[in-house]
Amino acid sequence: MLAILSYNGFRICKQLITKVHISSRIASISALTFGEISRGLCWFFKRSFMVFTMHLQFRLAVSSELNNQLFLYNKYCCAYGFHRCRHGISYSDRTFTNRSTPFPLFYSIVNTFIMSIPELKAKKIARAAAQEKASVAAAKQAAADASALTKSITARAKQYEAEYAQLEATAINNRRTAKSSGQIYVSPEEKLVFVIRVRGVLNVSPKVKKILQLFRLRQINNGVFVRVNAATIKMLRLIEPFVAYGYPSLKTIKDLIYKRGHGKVTGQRIPLSDNCVISAGLPGTGIECVEDLVHEIFTVGENFKAATNFLWPMKLQSPRGGFAGKGKLNHFNEGGACGQQGDEINKLVKKML
Repeated sequence: MLAILSYNGFRICKQLITKVHISSRIASISALTFGEISRGLCWFFKRSFMVFTMHLQFRLAVSSELNNQLFLYNKYCCAYGFHRCRHGISYSDRTFTNRSTPFPLFYSIVNTFIMSIPELKAKKIARAAAQEKASVAAAKQAAADASALTKSITARAKQYEAEYAQLEATAINNRRTAKSSGQIYVSPEEKLVFVIRVRGVLNVSPKVKKILQLFRLRQINNGVFVRVNAATIKMLRLIEPFVAYGYPSLKTIKDLIYKRGHGKVTGQRIPLSDNCVISAGLPGTGIECVEDLVHEIFTVGENFKAATNFLWPMKLQSPRGGFAGKGKLNHFNEGGACGQQGDEINKLVKKML
């Protein structure tokens, strides 16, 4: 804008004084008049813009003595432009060389400022290099840990599959042995049930509401895993008209966890899309992956309570085709859908996934 001002405009602007303050962490520039700027523009647009550029680039910490010298010398900055043609100035190797200039103080200030840049940049480069090196090392360590964890998880998964196959083979052999000898094989009592809420609690007793709250069944079509013991059996019998429960198979447990599984991490409902969610929600239990969680629930291990508390209640949909038989208002023994269903709970879960 100043470049297009006329000579008369410069004479008018010469009467005005404007203080230019560049606020930074370092230094400030003061007291440049429009007249001085106008004279400096004569050479500024003729390759000699370094003086003004230095003013804008003075962002480094300078001593109080140097700052005072700059303050005193500001009024000569533009006058220096008139001496440019008479006194040669060159810019080489990041320093100004003085060739018979009447302004030695100016050159000492400029050289002091410019020569201090490489040191700061060197520190910054060294710091950035150290940070990059640390990040690369951390990434390599994380990749190595992930690879080791994957191998460990794969090995445990194979071990679990062998264990499941052994349990199934043992049950089949026991049945065959009993049948061949004319006896009846009675399987051991189940240790796990899956409970699904199928009805609301309108006009029901407070005891039923409290039991449903203890089982974390606060919504219709919610499901949870429950350990079978004397206390839970009595509680389930009290709420039979409002829930459907039975003994889930290994496939049903896997389908529920893989398809509808959500964990509780810092009070939030997080989908089990990564093993990191499980390891973060169950620290110190040895459960690091989905297969560990499935095994702990299926076998009702010592960390079963921690595992079930970590799992958010399964939010299932209404069964496709509706409830079988006479509907959910009648007991399973009467052709309905509520109450104890035994192994038939697997069919109901499959329709609700």
